[in-house]
Amino acid sequence: MPDDGIERQNDPVLNGSETVLVVDDCEEVRSFLNAALAKFGYSVICAEDGMDGLKKYTENKGKIHVMLIDVFMPKLNGTDLFKEINKLEPNIKVLFMSGYHELLDGNNQQDDLRHIKYISKPFRIKALLKEMREVLDN
Repeated sequence: MPDDGIERQNDPVLNGSETVLVVDDCEEVRSFLNAALAKFGYSVICAEDGMDGLKKYTENKGKIHVMLIDVFMPKLNGTDLFKEINKLEPNIKVLFMSGYHELLDGNNQQDDLRHIKYISKPFRIKALLKEMREVLDN
């Protein structure tokens, strides 16, 4: 996930001030996303898998504006994590990410997840920031 050499800009399409819950089982991805999102003004809470994501969400309920969740993880996958959190907060915003984009096409998504946005790994930070702003602003 290259950062495009992007420096923080005063661009509302890229910058934010919201809190993001990042849930990914890869430590390098979490670290990269934490640094990149913080660089653009976001507060970041990281979780190492779906179970940790549920715990971190519960500990920070009411403070999280959007979740950035890897779809395929051990213990509790991303879609099941979203469903659990959605029971607690039906209007929670989410952006799924996955390196297995062929498994996420419209034919394979469950009906209740078809409206959810996802971004394919690897992605450029600028693309992630734009997608995140779109999720947050809608």
